[in-house]
Amino acid sequence: MNELIIIPKKDNGYNAEILADMVKEINSTEVPKEDFLSDNVYCFNREDRTLRMAQTGEKMQLRVA
Repeated sequence: MNELIIIPKKDNGYNAEILADMVKEINSTEVPKEDFLSDNVYCFNREDRTLRMAQTGEKMQLRVA
């Protein structure tokens, strides 16, 4: 089973670096190696339905299954 944490961007008190550190820590201590997916943090813009890597701003491809 995979998990997803969603945090509203507006006034949440976090920045991309803090969130990335949190994800890396959780992945390294709590996630079994076979379930590991990524240490990346992403930012979703619901208005234009885009997904970007929070640390770099790189736009990601979205695929609807």
